[in-house]
Amino acid sequence: LKCKEVLMKDINIYFKDSSSWKINVYIPTYYRFEKTKRCVTKILKNCENCKYDVKVYIGDNDTKNEEMKNWLTSLDCEIYMNEKNTGKSGIVNYIHKNIARKSDFIFSIDSDLYPYSEDKNFIEEMIFCLTRCQNVGLVSSNQKECSQHWWGKTVFEETRESITVGVSKNGVGIAGGCVAMKTTEWEKIGMYKENHDIYTGDDGILTMNVIKKLGKQPVIIKDCYMVHEFPKEEEME
Repeated sequence: LKCKEVLMKDINIYFKDSSSWKINVYIPTYYRFEKTKRCVTKILKNCENCKYDVKVYIGDNDTKNEEMKNWLTSLDCEIYMNEKNTGKSGIVNYIHKNIARKSDFIFSIDSDLYPYSEDKNFIEEMIFCLTRCQNVGLVSSNQKECSQHWWGKTVFEETRESITVGVSKNGVGIAGGCVAMKTTEWEKIGMYKENHDIYTGDDGILTMNVIKKLGKQPVIIKDCYMVHEFPKEEEME
């Protein structure tokens, strides 16, 4: 009985005043101009239609394309132009620690993903999963086209609170791309790990830390999709 009372108290904390929740969305950018435009434009539209208080922060990792820089600085959101490329982990952590407002939840979204459905709000869906499902510390969106989730290999379906999720016992096979966490837990695990190869490891280390440091699970919300297009030839380098 005491366990049930504690659980209900925890649930009530999250649903008592959800209309006032503040959500920070972090989008690191580095070239891929056309993909970045599509990503940012669609995410900004999604945020405008969200029932929560959402603020978007874009951090550009020293893109040399002037057209892209001019476009980014013309947007109606917070823009930080980095003087060097510090990778996703470096710039997202910097914005969170030094620029962003205090929030209840954070999203980290790669600049080559965009919402698949215009009829659903991916932020609301992912927050619902994060707050409703027990013992979940991170929610990753599903991916269309070039999916980097390891469905059927290390990730398997489960139903939790009537939500279909993908679960990996050790966190392996759950891609980053678009993830949501409670801000307190994001800070507790130290955000993204820095001082390693700036192009690899960010997401894998993050999901592992959710397990090791929080004692919770990272999951994929199966029916909430972001489109991740296959890389073009000019992106390979």
